[in-house]
Amino acid sequence: MPASLAPFLAAAVAGALTVLAGVGLMATASTLLATAAFHPPLYTLMLLVTGVRFFGTSRGFFRYLERLFAHDATFRHLARLRVRVFTALVPRVPAAARGLASGRLQERLVGDVDRLEPVLVRLLVPATSALIVLLTVGCALFRLASELALVFAGGYFLAGALAPGLTYLAAAALGPRRGRVAEELRQAVTELAEGLPELLTYQAATRRAEAIRSLARELAGLERREAALLALGEALFELSAGGTLALLFVVGAKAAAAGAFPQRWLAGVALAGFSAFEAIRPLPQGAVSLAEARAAWGRIRALTT
Repeated sequence: MPASLAPFLAAAVAGALTVLAGVGLMATASTLLATAAFHPPLYTLMLLVTGVRFFGTSRGFFRYLERLFAHDATFRHLARLRVRVFTALVPRVPAAARGLASGRLQERLVGDVDRLEPVLVRLLVPATSALIVLLTVGCALFRLASELALVFAGGYFLAGALAPGLTYLAAAALGPRRGRVAEELRQAVTELAEGLPELLTYQAATRRAEAIRSLARELAGLERREAALLALGEALFELSAGGTLALLFVVGAKAAAAGAFPQRWLAGVALAGFSAFEAIRPLPQGAVSLAEARAAWGRIRALTT
């Protein structure tokens, strides 16, 4: 395994353990409440109480490790990328930057590199974590009843693949235009700052400021459309997760009635499957980031090759 991928894998494993701790917490807490409703002897509840304490504590610990590994690896990767971009660019200057004003060049070197960060944190790590959670929870549900595993896998696919996929396709159409407008806006602001005395002398500052406001409004409109796309992805996610929860209760009730597992486990089983969807919650937003990052990476490659 390349050394650069090891921190991201560690972050993905820590993220998967965070979600699995939440799954265990929901399962044990729900089963504890359902079991306690029958007023059993107190000692029969101690294992569930211990499980609630363990999963509740470990969840925070694993979340801290995931954030630590993911952000540290991302910042190191982007630092190396910036060095490679500058190293590739310096021998070509000014030929590589011909036709690019200073603001546009700054947008390529700073803004486009920064657009690669969310892909690593919001897509690469969560997608790997989601796969680990899918296999773990799916196998656990399959051991109880194969129907539960099929319902869970189907809902997980809709929320984790269909919703981000549709979001990505829609965002990919906006990504190039958003990058172009952001580049023009940065260039306009740079020209205003560097040429302000001349613009004031020739009474052109007002027109230039109005052009900047127009670009800012256009960029804000594109960002609102991206936010709407993200909201659509979130809505598809919530519908898939909620529908899967309802189906898990229905299918689980039939399986429990058939003796597949104790009936007091029903709430814990259904809510455990629902809790696993936490692993794929970041994916719609990560899909939007991927669309932006692909356009940014294309501009970086065009500048450095």
